[in-house]
Amino acid sequence: MSLETFKSLETDARRPTQGSVGILGPVRDQKCLHSALAAVAHVFGPQANLIISGGCDSSPATSQIVSQLGFVNVNFLTPAEMWLALSELEVLLVPAPERSIPATLLEAMGAGVPIIAAGVPHFSEFAEHGKSGFLVRGSTQEFQRWLEKLSENRELRDRVSRQARKNAIARFGQSLSTTCMSSEDRSATASRGFRKCIKDAVDTIVPSAMLRWRSKTRRNEIAVTFDDGPHPQYTPEVLRILSSYRIRATFFLLGNRAEESPEIVTRIADAGHEIANHSYSHPYFSKVTLERAKWEIREAERCVSGIGVPYHRIFRPPFGNFGHRSLLSPWLCSHSVVYWNVDLKDYRANHKSEIEALLAKTVLCAGDVILYHGVNSASIAALPSVIEAALGAGDRKCVTVSQLAAS
Repeated sequence: MSLETFKSLETDARRPTQGSVGILGPVRDQKCLHSALAAVAHVFGPQANLIISGGCDSSPATSQIVSQLGFVNVNFLTPAEMWLALSELEVLLVPAPERSIPATLLEAMGAGVPIIAAGVPHFSEFAEHGKSGFLVRGSTQEFQRWLEKLSENRELRDRVSRQARKNAIARFGQSLSTTCMSSEDRSATASRGFRKCIKDAVDTIVPSAMLRWRSKTRRNEIAVTFDDGPHPQYTPEVLRILSSYRIRATFFLLGNRAEESPEIVTRIADAGHEIANHSYSHPYFSKVTLERAKWEIREAERCVSGIGVPYHRIFRPPFGNFGHRSLLSPWLCSHSVVYWNVDLKDYRANHKSEIEALLAKTVLCAGDVILYHGVNSASIAALPSVIEAALGAGDRKCVTVSQLAAS
């Protein structure tokens, strides 16, 4: 990858998400859908990032319209994925939906996304035209008019956004999801307990094949995982220690480091360990666009696969970030997401005693996923103690993340 390409990507990451437009279906009127998409093409151009949900992806007619209008950045999402993508949107268009009040429409209002709706019978009950949303008859000209006004007048967009959120919360209260919260609301309630509730809620509705913190296993097994490698100095030491205990682990590798040390990647694979994805350059996924996040995953996959080793489509977000981009981007790239439930903070330790002290307070159980890095001398020195604790009294086995999920 050239320096110019990387600089271009950095510029894209900083660029505001103007043109990120949601289309909510399923629709009962393809003509209205065509009008909405034609308006998007006129205002934002064919490079607009389209996010389409609600069954439109299964309609040949929708695909044909998208193709005819020349859109090149199109993501078809399930309703659950659309929920996570709401904060990506500049506006949500609802062209003649089959459902009278789509749940995602309410979620979008609660998240402060301006709505332009056509043929939503009860829309006026919870949104005032021009104040907290826009109700149109369905022509291209009407969709285009309000898209242009929202695009050109940031004050109008912000005012509609605030009023939409206020109306949604006033009407539906806590029945709306946490996407309804403003940034101020989130800051005020961002306690560990609150975040745990959110994670537990998502963990309940998302299949374990797509998202895991630990595994419900019938066997006495545990997974030790390593992030941020390969490190030219320390990863060979990690491999030596793992070999001495005859255990297998999962390595979440960075694409740019894999490019620099392909021979170490080969050594990891040859030793029987599992290789997974930790992005290309380790950015905060909360601070990049959805397209950049997907690029990070695909580029890391390209780097590792290009070395010629087995690659597993498992992704761990950098910094353990838990947000819509950290989940949507890997799912859109056909990767499952694996976090951890045991963190020994080895990356910030100055001496192995710090890691061992935290380890002594930790009760390890079957199904646990341990986060480790092994990228400094303290973490290397403490690694034998970590492995011995993971093995327990000798009746527990250390396996890869995939093996743990399969058990």
